[in-house]
Amino acid sequence: MKPSGDLPTRYTKEEMTKKEEQNLPAFEDAEAQFQEFLKTVEWPGELIWICADDVAVSGDILIVHPNKEGREQAIRGYKRGIKKHLGILLNAICRDDFRTYCAVWNPSDQTEAEYALMPQGLKFSVPSERRQAKIITGQIKWWWLKWNATPWQLK
Repeated sequence: MKPSGDLPTRYTKEEMTKKEEQNLPAFEDAEAQFQEFLKTVEWPGELIWICADDVAVSGDILIVHPNKEGREQAIRGYKRGIKKHLGILLNAICRDDFRTYCAVWNPSDQTEAEYALMPQGLKFSVPSERRQAKIITGQIKWWWLKWNATPWQLK
């Protein structure tokens, strides 16, 4: 007997994986969507991609030392998130007058995904408090400030 058209379609794990991957945009498209989201919450649209090693905390100020490979690291993190199937967060960390400093984060396992309330798709986030960024370009000054500041944990 042929199954009725009303029954739900069952997919193998491999088919589900392909469907999930197809539902996520390419990094460049996700980046453009994130920029549009930032405009709606009145954050700067120019993105500077950073990672945890690029940020330190000193009092209420986030000290940021962007590295030139930030975008490539973000792309790798995004692709890693696609493969993990646990969700991807594009997260605004802080800002200056013209730029938003942001990072890609994805949970390491299902438990972390549940604690972070991560959907399996793409999620955008900005902090409720707009923390101002202090940008440091000199390597020696950055090392000194990072040595004396609190490390930052991205998410």
